[in-house]
Amino acid sequence: MKINDIYTAYVSWPGGGKRRPVLIIEDGKEKVTVFKITTKYEQKSDRIKKNYFPISNWKESGLDKQSYIDTNRKKNLPKDKVTFKKVGRLSEKDLSKFNEFTKNR
Repeated sequence: MKINDIYTAYVSWPGGGKRRPVLIIEDGKEKVTVFKITTKYEQKSDRIKKNYFPISNWKESGLDKQSYIDTNRKKNLPKDKVTFKKVGRLSEKDLSKFNEFTKNR
């Protein structure tokens, strides 16, 4: 796996979970650190929205619809327990904007 690649992976939370797209931000020996990617934006509060990065070139990145990188919290996924499937990669344009977005937070 490479940093800035987009994969699908099962992401859990208390009481549930689902397979969803994730952005790889760190690739360690035993775990991968990711940000979740979501299509849910409009119904979120302004406080949450300010931490969502809009992916402009979402089709080029392998996503089906307008999506946002949720930078509210990093998630660690164990490589030996999660099945990853590559979807695509952030475009150079989105990567540049994303780096600026995270730097200014």
